[in-house]
Amino acid sequence: MKLRCWSELSKREVEVLRLLAEGFSNKEIAKELNLAVSTIANYTNSIYTRLSVDNRVRAIIVGRERGWIE
Repeated sequence: MKLRCWSELSKREVEVLRLLAEGFSNKEIAKELNLAVSTIANYTNSIYTRLSVDNRVRAIIVGRERGWIE
């Protein structure tokens, strides 16, 4: 079994991060992915924790640095 690095994101988290980078709100992301807004909030909080950041801008910067988003 492969252990995941804490900062590694799941496919869904990367998908949410990409939509964040495109300027989507949590509500818009929820509609796009057919999920509840609370689920998107959980994903964004998980992303922040895994990347050791405290907001969208920093998460997007780290995502770009790691090549997950353009």
